[in-house]
Amino acid sequence: MDQLLQAIITGLFGILAALITAYRSDLIFMLHRRKRNIKGKWIGQASEKLLDDSSRELTYSAAFEFHQFGSRVTGNIHSTGNNGEHYQAQVKGQMEDEHFVTLVARSSSPQDFNFGVVLLELDAKGKHLNGYALGNGLSAHGIALAKMSLSKDPN
Repeated sequence: MDQLLQAIITGLFGILAALITAYRSDLIFMLHRRKRNIKGKWIGQASEKLLDDSSRELTYSAAFEFHQFGSRVTGNIHSTGNNGEHYQAQVKGQMEDEHFVTLVARSSSPQDFNFGVVLLELDAKGKHLNGYALGNGLSAHGIALAKMSLSKDPN
């Protein structure tokens, strides 16, 4: 019985060693692709304008909550427009390099039909994200461009 147990343990360690050897390069690649860390809460302002030559502009406060694993980024957006409208979305994307973040945003609520893409640039000190979101608009139908400026929440 003891010999069987020893054989099983030896076999398991052999399989584990083979898996580590086979996937070692993938683990190293994943660790090397680790980008600057943006996880946490970011707060700021945004200004959105429809691209249909309309003069309508919506300003809103925005709060982003990011989670990051390597270069992959996920999270949530909560914003409130100057018209009192609330918006919530989930984001998925990645750190493209040490400075740029690309995200796809979709409304958290199945009743809302909001989606877009976001391009943000992280400053050299890692405390500010500035960029643009292009989507179907929060307050009106049509394609809208929003300029945003976010700061890392110190809390």
